[in-house]
Amino acid sequence: MNNNRTIQLDWKKYLVDEYFEADVLKFQETNIDNDENSIYIDKDIPRTRHDDQFLQNPDNQKLFRRMALTYCASHNLSYLSGFLEVIKFFC
Repeated sequence: MNNNRTIQLDWKKYLVDEYFEADVLKFQETNIDNDENSIYIDKDIPRTRHDDQFLQNPDNQKLFRRMALTYCASHNLSYLSGFLEVIKFFC
């Protein structure tokens, strides 16, 4: 018996609150490319799943880098080795 069900979630209600607009404006003013995390992320990208075809693509590496920098900057976190393994599943 095959019970394939699709679940529809309204993510907007979880992601957008009264602080959303102010957070977006604040984040837009942040220059994440000069962030100290970029040094560690740039070193870690080639070491993360180096056998994965997806990550061999330079455009995908840029996306991967941007996701890591954005997450760290928006949550005021320092990058830790291994974080790219976690966000790989979102690419």
